[in-house]
Amino acid sequence: MRRRILSIAATVATVIIVASCTDKPAPTAPKSMSPVGRSNISLPGTCATQSALESMVNSVFGSGTPGAKNALDIVKQAATALKLGNIPEAQTQANALIAIILQSMNTLPGKAQALMLVGALQCWTGITTGSLLVMPLDTSKTIISIDGLGGVFIPANSVSEPTLVTVTTVIAPPTPLLITKLDKYPNYVLVSQLSGVTNSLIKPVTVAVCPTGVTDPVVRARLRLGHQSSVSGFEITPTADGTFLNCAGIASSQSKMPEWVKSLASIILPRPLYAQLAFSGGVGGSASEFSPFGPVDPALSFSGGVGGSASEFNKITTPRDTLKAPTSPSTNKSAAKPSTGAAGGLTPVGPSKLANITIIDCAVGTVNSPVDVACRPFILVTTRNGTVFENVPVTWAVTVGGGQIARQTAGPTCGTFSTTFVGPTSPLFGKSSACWTLGALVGVQTVTATPGVGGDAPAGVSFNPTGTIAFSTTASKGTATITLDSLTQIYDGTARNVKVTTAPAGLTTVNVTYNGLATAPTAAGTYAVVATLDNATYFGTATGTLSVGKASQPALTISGLSNGTYNSTTQLATSAGGGGGAVTFDAGASTACSVSATGLVTITGGTGDCSITATKAADSNFNPAVSAPFAITVAKASASIALSNLSQVFGGDAKSATVTTTPASLATVSVTYNGSPSAPMNAGSYTV
Repeated sequence: MRRRILSIAATVATVIIVASCTDKPAPTAPKSMSPVGRSNISLPGTCATQSALESMVNSVFGSGTPGAKNALDIVKQAATALKLGNIPEAQTQANALIAIILQSMNTLPGKAQALMLVGALQCWTGITTGSLLVMPLDTSKTIISIDGLGGVFIPANSVSEPTLVTVTTVIAPPTPLLITKLDKYPNYVLVSQLSGVTNSLIKPVTVAVCPTGVTDPVVRARLRLGHQSSVSGFEITPTADGTFLNCAGIASSQSKMPEWVKSLASIILPRPLYAQLAFSGGVGGSASEFSPFGPVDPALSFSGGVGGSASEFNKITTPRDTLKAPTSPSTNKSAAKPSTGAAGGLTPVGPSKLANITIIDCAVGTVNSPVDVACRPFILVTTRNGTVFENVPVTWAVTVGGGQIARQTAGPTCGTFSTTFVGPTSPLFGKSSACWTLGALVGVQTVTATPGVGGDAPAGVSFNPTGTIAFSTTASKGTATITLDSLTQIYDGTARNVKVTTAPAGLTTVNVTYNGLATAPTAAGTYAVVATLDNATYFGTATGTLSVGKASQPALTISGLSNGTYNSTTQLATSAGGGGGAVTFDAGASTACSVSATGLVTITGGTGDCSITATKAADSNFNPAVSAPFAITVAKASASIALSNLSQVFGGDAKSATVTTTPASLATVSVTYNGSPSAPMNAGSYTV
């Protein structure tokens, strides 16, 4: 009996607290929501006697102490109010004493006895909802807040020691109770425990709440119970059955809590617990500790594009102020849902704002080339109401085309390129962007973005759309640069091919024509050159003019006699040289010889110089060649002298011999007679 009385009394305390949260009479909870074990309570004052309460006060505070005397006075005032039928006053007095007990809990001799007294006071003054003293061996209990908007279901044998569980609700707490950016839909249900240990729960309990501000049935259907864990921070609780609440027709607003209730709540509810409801029943979650809970929408918008939708892959660039970033609304339920038709929440620009807009077609690209900065794919992660989620890990991967991607960091800067990377969403837009260099595949190339749990996104969130977003572009052949070199060459009798290089380097095959022919020319001359790239990935062409110049001939050499005598002739010949040009000879300024065009040299003097050069004329492939001078040493010719008239008779005059030369008439011939140049006059013999 005592245990049942104390449980009833524990229920009474919170009714006063929650009832004080509204200026209107608290709604009566449906019978189906009444806590277990309360149906046999008839009237306040029937589950305990005044003398029993006074005895418990003396036991808790110490008989004769100032604390006991003050507590006994409050009991007497409550008893007087009960006798007069003023139950609200009796409950006010009971709550005042409960506040004193809880404030003094750490200094009282026995916490368990104090909790028993709290339960007895609640029962004695008729507080039957919102609070309950749960014992270790109790059967299952359901505790509903005074307004019927929140509650907790406690299974049998769920606590390790006597525990006072208090349930109340609040719509707008002065400070955030759930540290999360997920969209929230209060009410919040506050559940606290008071026991000898920090957490007396040895089994999970189910917490539920009736949410407000939800007009979209789809949103209401997916609401989950958010939980501010003292160990791991915010989390989404496992779904549990919250249909023990009846949310149909229950008021969705609460007025300001009176100051005395705030004071009492700050003591009774040191660790509030929250939950959410959907539809006619509550939305429940399973909890293993009494810590803040509240209704949240776990759905995140995962949208992507490059200024348009992911499928369009078109970018519209405008002045910076024509596209506005989504903002975090101060009240989620009043926030406008962002547009999903363009760039994951960016507002599309209307026709009236189309001035100075550059439209870039991002649906096409070039192999092995970076995607334009304006066309880099990105995704945005926000809540349904537009709150930006940052540091959410997004896994990017190249799936088709063989290209490479990198995280876009500050501004247009790119990180290290690879085939995959993880890029967290940014603080400003909840955006993760990828630099993308297309691969060598001509045709459709694809990268994908897949969001994960982390950053602002706790475990249990869902992304819409689910899975990945694919970004595709059609890569066309790239334009290669073809450079022609060796366009000026000299004839050497072999084919004169030009040198061809490509950028990118090493591309094959480059077809080259010369005056329209595929065969490189040999002869000197000028040729129109066209180089065309025949490649699966690139196209390109280049034109130029090949100039093949005439070659210098090999050295021309004269051969023949290198000496001659006057009036003699000699034939010269040449060797080496090149081509088919005619050879001519020239004596130049020689004084002792002449030469014919064919190389016949005539010595025209017995003294002097003779220097002959040969010239081989140019032809279609060779320039003219001139030999080195060929010197011929000249000498006098041998002449014959005949003496006659050598026998003469003395006549008294000088007798001279007759001299005849061959060739004739050579001058001058010196004659001596016995060594004297004078012809003799005397008879005798003389050596001539």
